[in-house]
Amino acid sequence: MEGTYSPDAWVASTAYSIGDVVKPTNQNYSGYVYKCTAAGTSGATEPTWEQDLSTIITDGTAKWVGCGSLELEGTSALNMRAQCIENYKGFLFVANIEEDGQLYPYRLRWSQWQNPRMWHNNEDGSGLSGYVDVNDTEGRIVAIKRLGDTLFIYKERSIIGLTYTGGEDTTFSKEVVTTVAGLIAPDAIVELPHMHIFIGQDNIYAFDGNTCTPIGDSIKKWVLENIKPDRVDSIFGYYNEDSGDITFSFCSTTHTGDNCDKAIIYNNGQRVWSTREMYMTAIGQYCLTQNKIIDDVNIPMDEVNNTMIDSAIYLKDKILTTIGDENGNIYLLDGYVDSRRDYEGYAITKTHHMDAPDRIKRLLRIQFHIETQGDYNLYCQIGTAWNAEQNKLDWTDKLYMNLEKPNPWYSHHIAPFIDVDLSARYF
Repeated sequence: MEGTYSPDAWVASTAYSIGDVVKPTNQNYSGYVYKCTAAGTSGATEPTWEQDLSTIITDGTAKWVGCGSLELEGTSALNMRAQCIENYKGFLFVANIEEDGQLYPYRLRWSQWQNPRMWHNNEDGSGLSGYVDVNDTEGRIVAIKRLGDTLFIYKERSIIGLTYTGGEDTTFSKEVVTTVAGLIAPDAIVELPHMHIFIGQDNIYAFDGNTCTPIGDSIKKWVLENIKPDRVDSIFGYYNEDSGDITFSFCSTTHTGDNCDKAIIYNNGQRVWSTREMYMTAIGQYCLTQNKIIDDVNIPMDEVNNTMIDSAIYLKDKILTTIGDENGNIYLLDGYVDSRRDYEGYAITKTHHMDAPDRIKRLLRIQFHIETQGDYNLYCQIGTAWNAEQNKLDWTDKLYMNLEKPNPWYSHHIAPFIDVDLSARYF
């Protein structure tokens, strides 16, 4: 967002387009950033900027308006990075912060009320932005999560609650809730409607906002001994709202890679634990009744670090929980046991004109990039259309390929394919 990063400095006699963001060279306005609202060429001299974000600034034939400020309340820092982020009571909160290269692992900072682009107060003192060093207890802030009407600050060995008071001088109040437990890793926590379940330094806990209750006595020794020490921060907690299962996946000490390979499962209804071999790089949910097609899913599935695939929480439709691995396999998880199996489903792509909608194309072969083969068939149909408005496609008969013994198959150099002979503008 504008105001939370450092854009290029303003330059005289330069053409700017609507939406361009610059920072002044005039140090009197250090930290503020401005967005171009009318395209044009900047003047020969720098304009007089305004700290009022609603004032339009004329600069040659271009016009600007303030859109944020990089300055941080209470310091002279103009650059910020943070490990944790959460919204609460109209404020944007960040924690475990780096300011101008200086680390503050215990710092909690919040934006102006209903203005996440501003991280310091106005000249008249209004705005309600600020920060607090949460050093009531030792250790860094690991995560910040809401529960009920409170923002909870999870540190390594404690939990601190922050509540909104509404006063201009003391907008928030905080208190130490417990020193019995803290959070072992940023994502080793699952948010339920009325409870958090998380992995601590010595056990697994259920936290209701007041009390931490150990729930992992039967499995804690196995978990803590099997987590690879240098991959602790890769622990990931996940809640299947359909089955009630809570999954904590992690990289084990016996695993040679960096991805997750084992998991523990807690069924919140039956209050039982189980362990699983769960070699995976991604986990998420798919709403079965939505019948999504590939082109409707806006998150690319093949990008590096795309580790969370999630739908809206507490959906009423049937939900499938799927996991993927680095070999391109997708598995379906269901029930309370390790019933992992091959994903049975289908995908439909939109029609495409191959960047030449005006030309008739002849399609002779469909080739598939498939990592693994098995004793099953791949079923494919191809639809053709002569114009983009054609509502009903002309579909071929069902085409089958035996992936156990693809024919022809020339070692690993040529992927399986299906030969056809079709002509159309769209496929």
